[in-house]
Amino acid sequence: MLFLFFFILCTYLFLKGFVKFILPLLIFIFLAKLFLGGLFLFFNTHFLFTLAIIAFFIWLIRTVSSQNYR
Repeated sequence: MLFLFFFILCTYLFLKGFVKFILPLLIFIFLAKLFLGGLFLFFNTHFLFTLAIIAFFIWLIRTVSSQNYR
């Protein structure tokens, strides 16, 4: 019975420390990874060329569709 009490107490203290220290650290690491991944994706040349091609086709479609045909 005493072993069970110590086990429950250790589990409680672990979860309390997990929520207080480990979980915010994991959330910070996840957000930093997400931010840096987006930053590296933005400076990737393949991504920039893809955006340029998409922007060109959007511009082309809007230019052609706004012309007045008589």
